[in-house]
Amino acid sequence: MRDGLIADVGDVDVHPTNVERTFENITGMTRAILERGAMPVALGGDHSITDSIFRAFDDKLHVIHFDAHTDFATFDHDMQHTNRHAFRHVAALPNTLRLTQVGIRSLRHAPAQIEDVLASGNHVIPINEFRELGPEGIAALLPAGPRVYVSIDVDVLDMSLIPGCVSAEPDGMMYADLRDSLEASHRHTPRCCWPRLCGSQSSYWTHERA
Repeated sequence: MRDGLIADVGDVDVHPTNVERTFENITGMTRAILERGAMPVALGGDHSITDSIFRAFDDKLHVIHFDAHTDFATFDHDMQHTNRHAFRHVAALPNTLRLTQVGIRSLRHAPAQIEDVLASGNHVIPINEFRELGPEGIAALLPAGPRVYVSIDVDVLDMSLIPGCVSAEPDGMMYADLRDSLEASHRHTPRCCWPRLCGSQSSYWTHERA
C-alpha cells in the first residue's frame, strides 16, 4: 500500500436492542467497501461480529485465527450471537475452505469445543505446538493458492501484555511471535486478506497488505 490510500469510513450503525440488524449493517458496510475495490480492515469490538464481516466476501477463503479461545461454542439456550460462537458460524459458511486456529490455550475451554473444531475438518494449533512450529511452520500450513482471511484476537498475546483485556489468559504469545507469524504468512501466501482486529479480536488479507 505504499502508493495507496488509507481511509477511515467510520463506525457501523449499532442497534443495541437488535443484534441481527446490527450484524446486517456490518455485512452491508463491508460489502460496500469491497465493491469499491478496497481492502477492509475492521478494528475493535469482539469476535461476535466476525462472521458478519466474513459474509460480505464471495471468495473461497482459508481462515487463520489467532486467539486464546476457539470461539466455537455450541448454540445452547438460544445463545448463538456472542463472542464465543463466531467461528462455528464461519466454519459453516459455503465459502470457508478451512479454519486454522493458532495459540489456543484457554483454561475455560470445554473439551467438546476442540473436538467439534477437529471433527469439522479444521485445525487447532495449541500454544505449545505453536512454539514447536514457529512462525515459518505456521505459514507453511496455509494454502499457497486461495486467499486467506486473518482474524486476530488480542488475547492471543500473553495476559501480561494486555492488562485491559477481560478475556486474557496466561502463557500467550509475545508481540514478536504474532508479528513474525503475520510476516511469514504474508510471504508464504501474498493473497492474504485482513479485515479485523478485535479488542477481545482481526480479519482479511489480500496482496494489498495493510
